Amino acid sequence: MIRPATHEDVETLVDLGELMHEESPVWSRLNYSRAKVAQLLHGLINSRDGLVDVASDDGVIVGTVLAIVDEHWSGTDLIAAELALYVTPDERGKLHAAQLILSMQGWATAMGAKLVRAGCSTALNSEATARLYCGLGFVRTEDVQMEYLCSPQRH
Repeated sequence: MIRPATHEDVETLVDLGELMHEESPVWSRLNYSRAKVAQLLHGLINSRDGLVDVASDDGVIVGTVLAIVDEHWSGTDLIAAELALYVTPDERGKLHAAQLILSMQGWATAMGAKLVRAGCSTALNSEATARLYCGLGFVRTEDVQMEYLCSPQRH
């Protein structure tokens, strides 16, 4: 079941965010601030321009999607941007991710967005994620993701 998140869900969502962060070979190199993530979630839940939806199975939250909508930097058209999509490892391969993406698409359309941007910045199952998005009507626009590590870790 997909539903809007509530403030009561925030602690669970912060835990999910930490799981996603630890699992990501990219994000795990960065720190994780539970307080900052909680603040972001509360802000998105309160905002007319924010989306926090959750997937639940028997009342247990197993996934989430976060998004915002705002004017494109070059004009007044609205675009929606997915901030995060995560489904717990044991629930992957089911319908949760597709349902969350479809929910985000419907929300973006209702908000008047002309474009929805999404990606796989975590580097978790990037090709499978791209296939899922494309199967739901997205068009792949980038084949390469690059990053530059400003301060290499010393071991």
